[in-house]
Amino acid sequence: MFSTMFLMTIMTLLMVFIGNYFGGEQGMLIMLVISCVSNFIMYWNSDKMALAQYQATQVDANTAPELYGIVQKLAERGGLPNAQSLYR
Repeated sequence: MFSTMFLMTIMTLLMVFIGNYFGGEQGMLIMLVISCVSNFIMYWNSDKMALAQYQATQVDANTAPELYGIVQKLAERGGLPNAQSLYR
């Protein structure tokens, strides 16, 4: 969480300084608004964008039984609840 906020702050500052260089105070304000909107959108939607980029699909025991079994075993070893108990 801290590293994400740190990187978002650095990007915002960089955009504001670039806006200042090219447009003065008005450019700073415009870039601040753009970076705040961009940060908000990216913070809440970056996971969906990454999954869509790789055309990820949800897997169940019928579509990929070998992969599903591997994940089930890993979850058991890690003491995590299985998928069936989450949906009951």
